[in-house]
Amino acid sequence: PRELARRLGMQQELLASARLDNLAHVASITEAFLLQEPHAEGLLQAVVFWNHEEVGSQTQEGAASSFFEDVFNRIAQLSGLDTEGFY
Repeated sequence: PRELARRLGMQQELLASARLDNLAHVASITEAFLLQEPHAEGLLQAVVFWNHEEVGSQTQEGAASSFFEDVFNRIAQLSGLDTEGFY
């Protein structure tokens, strides 16, 4: 999109722009994730960002792909978890 960013809100306190929501969310979620204290030993914590969210999840890298499940299934197997432990 070629539209310029716009200010919105009662006091112009909000900024609206293409792709800004995705970039801001990725940055803030990643920062919050990295600031968290570790949880129980053996508990895997992960944050996942999907590609192609705007054009559909059916792409090879999209949310409906098998990539996420495949990676976490391999992690579970290497960690000695059975199927129930994976889920």
